[in-house]
Amino acid sequence: MMSDILLIYHSRSGDIYVIDPDDVPFSTQTPQILDIGIAILNAGYKGVALDEKRLMDGRYFVVTGINLGTHEGVYMGQLMKLQDEGQQLPTSDEALNHIDAIYKSNGGSHE
Repeated sequence: MMSDILLIYHSRSGDIYVIDPDDVPFSTQTPQILDIGIAILNAGYKGVALDEKRLMDGRYFVVTGINLGTHEGVYMGQLMKLQDEGQQLPTSDEALNHIDAIYKSNGGSHE
């Protein structure tokens, strides 16, 4: 059975998704993967994007976008896969340290 509403999401990569919000798991707590994404954004990295929309029932729908042309985008994609597999994720600080180490090992900076 479908819900009373459908979400039409136009991703930053140009893809269009039609989503039944009842098929998306919702939580009253912020998922760890979202905390990591927020930390990556707050640190100034450009390869991760978060879009949110408040639904009519008061819940929030959050989509994570990644740019696989950046180290942080690739790493976030790996973390999202780990989450889907039920694996333990690093803390936000551990994730930021890992991304920073990747940039340093490649002789660059995210800025």
